Amino acid sequence: MIRYSEESFEDLWPRMQELIPSNMQELSSFPGQPLDPDLDKAYQFQNEGMLVCCAAWDDDKLVGYIIDVIHPHPHYKTIRIAQTDLHFIAMDYRAKCARGLTRFAEKIEKEMGVSARLTRSKRVNGAGDFFKAIGYIEAEVAWVKRF
Repeated sequence: MIRYSEESFEDLWPRMQELIPSNMQELSSFPGQPLDPDLDKAYQFQNEGMLVCCAAWDDDKLVGYIIDVIHPHPHYKTIRIAQTDLHFIAMDYRAKCARGLTRFAEKIEKEMGVSARLTRSKRVNGAGDFFKAIGYIEAEVAWVKRF
């Protein structure tokens, strides 16, 4: 049975380590570069009420996560947005819980007074089609140039 929960970053981060290799293998923008997140920044965001961490569980097994940063929009200071930092669901669970986990995060953020949620998707896995199907619109395209 799939269930969803809001978690603290310090509780969720160690459990995420089981899924991080799959996440990085499929979606890393910097292949071959070891993941080295700024954990101090994540804890700071959490302490300032700017971090939403959601998890999808199959019994006690973590099968997906969303970590969003909440902040004022840089061009509209009165509008609070949620900006996705990490959004990953194990491949075998995408059909079972992608919609549920996303809706769970949206509900929490709406209750926090968030006006919009900005997320990104890679072209490699068709996630853009999923987001369109649940009401997201393509607002822009991100480009990366590695040096």
